[in-house]
Amino acid sequence: MNEKKVEIKDGKVTENYSNSENKILFILKESNISNSDNKPVFWFKKVYNAKKSGEKYYNHKNCNRVEKAAQTKYYNCIMGIVEKLYPNNQDIGIAYININKNGGGSTSDGKGIAKWLKENSDEKKFLLAQIKELNPSKIVIFSCNNTNKLIMKFAKELKNKYEYECVYGADFHPSRYSKDYELNKL
Repeated sequence: MNEKKVEIKDGKVTENYSNSENKILFILKESNISNSDNKPVFWFKKVYNAKKSGEKYYNHKNCNRVEKAAQTKYYNCIMGIVEKLYPNNQDIGIAYININKNGGGSTSDGKGIAKWLKENSDEKKFLLAQIKELNPSKIVIFSCNNTNKLIMKFAKELKNKYEYECVYGADFHPSRYSKDYELNKL
């Protein structure tokens, strides 16, 4: 019996993700920002790709000093996590799934999270199917609200029921990153 392939709505950030030996999936609670075309833009992917490609900032023409600092810290946080998980390894693929799919503007909302993580909901089944399709080596719960009971329950379920190696970070937004950022294993 052939399993139906799941469409990945969020995405592979690095082009080499599918062929990488080590795959990191970041599970985000990130709201989208609508761009000038009213299309959702996700900071994680845009900031990572802008910095990796040599641009100083995503949307650099419209960035103020505060946003530039936030993007730099956000990128440094991502790279700090990657380095802690796979020191000195070059074959790393990065992907992300956003669990705040409520279409949100500039804020994440708890009702949207609750809908997507509700037991036996179609939304949760979809998230699990996306994770299975991405087949990560490690999962990072990358939220500024790791005290959210639903997010932590979901992370523990990924670890215990589905046997993914999961880590999570401190309870602050990644744009507030500092070098002493610690990862916690579930």
